Amino acid sequence: GTGILFLLAKIFGGTGKFLPQLYCSLLFLIPLGIIGSFLSLLLSYLPAGGSAFGFLITVAKLVYECILLGYMLVPVHRISGGRATGAILLLFGVIFLLACILAFVFAAIFAAIVGTA
Repeated sequence: GTGILFLLAKIFGGTGKFLPQLYCSLLFLIPLGIIGSFLSLLLSYLPAGGSAFGFLITVAKLVYECILLGYMLVPVHRISGGRATGAILLLFGVIFLLACILAFVFAAIFAAIVGTA
């Protein structure tokens, strides 16, 4: 994801280098990942509704990570906040497109296997 975001920031006029972007993003992505995993583990032990709370925490963590990614891209690549937001939204579009292509490939493989059996 960081490499794709780097390329998108470059497309939007960014002038930064990859290593500072990687370092700055890891400064908050790793701690947030650890905290999110720990909270999801704790919430999985709730008898009713634990998975729903875990899902809400995951969505909130994703939104917060996107906000922090936007704040990180602005000084690292010397771009405006709007361009940083565009790069992040385009990142999710690229990830969604790749997921759809991968799902289509797996569905075609599965259909070929089932069709021959």
